[in-house]
Amino acid sequence: RKLPKHGRPLTAEGVIAACFVCNSADYCIETIPQLAELIDGKINDAFRGAVDMEDELDRFSGNLQRGLRALISGVHAHLDADMSALQRTNWATFAEVGDNSKCVTTLSSVLVKHAPR
Repeated sequence: RKLPKHGRPLTAEGVIAACFVCNSADYCIETIPQLAELIDGKINDAFRGAVDMEDELDRFSGNLQRGLRALISGVHAHLDADMSALQRTNWATFAEVGDNSKCVTTLSSVLVKHAPR
């Protein structure tokens, strides 16, 4: 599967897919240095120290970045209308500051709705 295009709202399946990409890439980033060390310890002495997996680390780092961008922009796309309403709010008309505004409740509900469980 491909990650959704930048700026498009994510479906629940898209959020899960983006999270899987991020989680898998992060795991690979953590384990590649250990793998390189293991290989380095088992190969012929003439090749010791020559094991270089920087390209692999760079690829997985890129995958992690793409997954995070897709996740953030996809969830943010669901918030566009509410964020626009927030910008148009005339805050000077509020007499008191409360613990929770309608806007915060709305934004929170959108985030909860689209967050994987």
